[in-house]
Amino acid sequence: MKFDFDAALFALSYALDCVEHDLLGVTTNHGKRVADRDVLDGRAH
Repeated sequence: MKFDFDAALFALSYALDCVEHDLLGVTTNHGKRVADRDVLDGRAH
């Protein structure tokens, strides 16, 4: 079974952004930005 690390990171970032929106009423997309950076870092190594 293959694990799609990119999809897992983006799913987690989406979940974090949803929780942020529910708790704070704002969306900064911080989770998405962090996931994007982590995916790029992972591909570089």
